Amino acid sequence: VGSVFFAREWALSKTEDAIATQPVMATVVVSSDMESNGDCHDHYTDGCDIFTAQVDLSTGEVTNVKQLTDNDVADINPVLSQDGTKVYYTQTTGDEDAAMEISIDGGTPRTLATAANRPFPTPDGKGVYFTLKKSSMLALLDLTDSGGVFQELKSLVSTHEPEVSLRGFVGFYRSTPGSVRGSNTSQAMVYIPSTGATIEVSPADGTAHCFWNYDGSVLYCNNAGSGAGGILSFPVSEDGVVGKSSVAIRFPTFATLEAVDAQFDKDCITTSVEYGSFCDE
Repeated sequence: VGSVFFAREWALSKTEDAIATQPVMATVVVSSDMESNGDCHDHYTDGCDIFTAQVDLSTGEVTNVKQLTDNDVADINPVLSQDGTKVYYTQTTGDEDAAMEISIDGGTPRTLATAANRPFPTPDGKGVYFTLKKSSMLALLDLTDSGGVFQELKSLVSTHEPEVSLRGFVGFYRSTPGSVRGSNTSQAMVYIPSTGATIEVSPADGTAHCFWNYDGSVLYCNNAGSGAGGILSFPVSEDGVVGKSSVAIRFPTFATLEAVDAQFDKDCITTSVEYGSFCDE
């Protein structure tokens, strides 16, 4: 159970009715290496499997821990479907990625697409977005089509970590590679499927690794630019207008990316559960 708490990949599903009552029970899906307690934050950590558990959010008590996958490859980036019946995740074998689906009850996983990663379902459960590994292009798989043909959204190249809000908007970031680790530049974006519009989230400097709040009205992004360390929040209206940012979390000590890289495997407390960017003092 301790490994579940310290796993780096996690997602929560919680209904509005559950929020209004106590205790608040949530289903948690995690990627964890239970045997060696190793990190499961990247695409090349063999031994990571998918687990589910129930968490009482009022007490922190964890119950009903269940292992869904059991193999020697890396099963990471789990996301729970809105109806709580399926888990979507990335499976990495060597340097090959695949977008996967498995029932919340376990069983045989289904491959949705090869050479693809970071699957994330639409709120209605009819589709799954994922990133094509070779082109970093966003794609949408229609789950109602048994042919398994997906649509490549050709205008959305260099798409990283797509996450879908309850309103159906896709938050992601674009990255321009730098010469060394930690020197990439990034720009958070919001894609509106109904109109095909892609909106830049401002400020652009170093904004990445985004995630939505429960109802899809706020996008949170890790910000590494302009000498500021922390997480910014951006209100997003129902018609897809992104508002002015505000600081959600500000860390007391700003560290350069180079300094954090040196401490990444030591005592760095990160602003993102997946990527090291800043250290608390």
